[in-house]
Amino acid sequence: MSKEKDNKIITINKKINHLYQIKETFKAGMILFGDEVKSIKNQKINLDGSYIKIKNNQAYLTNIKIPKYKKSNLNTIKHKADRDIKILLNKKEIIKLKTLFEQKNHAIVPTKIFIKNNLLKIEIAIASGKKKYDKREDIKRKDLKRKIDRKYKLSI
Repeated sequence: MSKEKDNKIITINKKINHLYQIKETFKAGMILFGDEVKSIKNQKINLDGSYIKIKNNQAYLTNIKIPKYKKSNLNTIKHKADRDIKILLNKKEIIKLKTLFEQKNHAIVPTKIFIKNNLLKIEIAIASGKKKYDKREDIKRKDLKRKIDRKYKLSI
């Protein structure tokens, strides 16, 4: 099997490409409880508004809401739905994230969650915010591409 087929994308943060200009991406693991994993695998997660913060040389995924798994035992649930999730990164990667984050106009945001070899992984990106005129330019480019594709499709 190829590596492309091993990765199953669970969710993608669609607003990232519109709001930010991505500089660099990292892939990492997450520390989760069992019912959180089942809830995520059922695609009951939304990455909008979530971000990565670094405290005590550890990376945490913040402002993410994972709903409780409906079939889980109520006695086993000992965590909050809106807790910070620890991201597993190397020390070098955390230092790199920290230095780039401290620079002006940089943010660390999650771009997608996927399964690789039966393990949940997260892709995070170092990004800088786009200006309003950059966003408008992207919209113009998309519209122009759509018009060209329509004309090409009609000519066939």
